[in-house]
Amino acid sequence: MPEWFTAVLPVLTLILGAVGVFVQNAFTESRQDRRDALARRHEREAAATERREEFELRHLVEVHQLLRAAEEELTKLLDVMSDFWHQLHEQRTSGGGGPDDRHIREADSTMDAALAAIDAQAGFILDDGIRRLARRARSAVRFTSKTLQRANDDPDPDAASEAVREAQEAISVRVRAIYEGRASSSPR
Repeated sequence: MPEWFTAVLPVLTLILGAVGVFVQNAFTESRQDRRDALARRHEREAAATERREEFELRHLVEVHQLLRAAEEELTKLLDVMSDFWHQLHEQRTSGGGGPDDRHIREADSTMDAALAAIDAQAGFILDDGIRRLARRARSAVRFTSKTLQRANDDPDPDAASEAVREAQEAISVRVRAIYEGRASSSPR
């Protein structure tokens, strides 16, 4: 072999080795960067899912509580109206004046506030079917509360209670599904 070849060969080998290490490191870093980017994307998706679930849970639980409060207010209004009609009947038969309707106005005002709260929160329910059930329950309670106040109408509070229970059951099922999804996705 020529002398120049033996002098250049180690330098050439050194340069090729350095280039090889550089290329290998570049590929390794590229793969690591892709894995890191994928991990960050999964973390962002998990965080977005968690925020969505927290939002949904908060509003589902709130609407569930508001429906229960509206049903309780309907029961109170039913009691107030029953007392009112009883007092009205007694006062008409005894020849006295009409009963005080202040309690009816207060109960009606409280009922309207409870229904307005349901109206305000039901729009935040993400599931269309549950949102429809919550609005139907609110409408049934509203219809029954207004029917209670008319002398010639026969209210059906059981229909309103059934609509509320149906909406609450759908909400409960969704809340359980969210928590079951969280339990299955959490590391053990």
